[in-house]
Amino acid sequence: MYEILYKMKIFGYHQFEIKTSLPKSEVMRQLHENIETEKRIFTRKRFHGQIDPQGFQFEHYTNRRLPVYGIINEGDGGAKISVTIKEPTITIISMCLLVIFVLIISFIRYKTLPITLILGLLFTITFIRVVLYILFRLDVASVKRSLMKMFR
Repeated sequence: MYEILYKMKIFGYHQFEIKTSLPKSEVMRQLHENIETEKRIFTRKRFHGQIDPQGFQFEHYTNRRLPVYGIINEGDGGAKISVTIKEPTITIISMCLLVIFVLIISFIRYKTLPITLILGLLFTITFIRVVLYILFRLDVASVKRSLMKMFR
C-alpha cells in the first residue's frame, strides 16, 4: 500500500511524498533493483543514479534527462519517501539564450526594438514555456508511475 502527498507545484519543480507500508530496507532493495548505479551503455533499468542509506538521486531516461532526488525516512508502519523532481537546467538556460540571441540580432538589424518584435517574442516565449511545462508534467507523471510500481 502507498499514499502520495503533494507538497508543492511550481514551474520546473515538483515535490511529493510517498508513504508505503514497506520497511526502509525493502525500499532500498527495490531502489537497487531499479536504479543502475554504474555507467553502462546498455541496461534494462529505466533509471541511472546513486543510492545511499539516506536517499537517492537518479535521472529518469526519457527524451530529456529529468533529475529526481529522494530522501527515505522510516515512518509509522513503513517508509516515507520525499521526492523532488526538477526540470533540467539546460532547458531554462537554452530558452534564455534564445531570447537574448533574437534581441541582439534584432537590435543589430533595426538599431531599435520594434514593439511588434517584442510582442511576438513574448508570445513565442510564453508558447515555448507552456510546451516545456506540459512535457515536464508528463515526465513527472511517468516518474510517479514508476515509483509507485516500485514501492507496491
